[in-house]
Order: sequence, then C-alpha cells, then structure tokens
Amino acid sequence: MKPTWKTALVDDEVRSLETLQWLLEEYCPQIEVTGAYSSPFEALQALRRTPPDLLILDIAMPGLNGFDLLHHLMPAPYPVVFITAHTGDVIRILKEARVPYLLKPIDDEELCQLLPRVLEGRKLITEEQMERVRGRLGE
Repeated sequence: MKPTWKTALVDDEVRSLETLQWLLEEYCPQIEVTGAYSSPFEALQALRRTPPDLLILDIAMPGLNGFDLLHHLMPAPYPVVFITAHTGDVIRILKEARVPYLLKPIDDEELCQLLPRVLEGRKLITEEQMERVRGRLGE
C-alpha cells in the first residue's frame, strides 16, 4: 500500500480550490486533503498548528500572497507546490529558482506527473529560493 500524504490546499478562488481538491481525490490516491483554505490568514494559523506533508499554494491572493504566507512558515518542513494563473516572467522565475509549480487551469496529467516527483524527492523550498523569487518579482 502506498503511503498517504496529508495535503493542505490554499487558494482564494473557491472554484479553483474545489476543482483542485476534486482532481486530487480523483487522480491522486496517495493524497489525502486534510485542509482546503480560501483565506491565506486562516491557512497560516492552521498550518502552524498542524503542518501537512505537502502544501499546494496559490501565489496571487489578496492581503497575503503565497510567497508571503510561505515566508511566515519558514523553514517549512514539507514540500510546497505553487499554483498560478500568471504566465511569462512568473513562470520563468519559478523555473530558474527550481520551485515546483502548476499553471491554472490545472491539468490532471501534469498534476499526476509532478506530485510523485515532489513527494519522492521530499525537496524542501529554502528561504534563499523564496527570497530570490520574491526579489525578482518585486514582492
């Protein structure tokens, strides 16, 4: 039996959040969604109380963006996958920093290819990577 990864989702767009949760339940049996948050502030409190095995985090959110939320959780003891609807510079910067990401709308095949690599590698995002991304984006 494959291990189950307790996973938290954060996206201010409720429809995107629900779609992501459905995709994970439908296509990723190794993932157990233990929290789905449309408020980054609520997510921050919950993640501090109960850290997940994996965090899937939207970048652009009002009040507290994904980079800032993660900054408050550093060092995060779990892998993080960013999700974004932005293209161009944002994607280039994430690639250069070697930060895992998915582009909205999330494709089930990309999701199924990326998550096993992230979970098997258990590679954590460092503060240095986050600062490099935040600095390049002017956050």
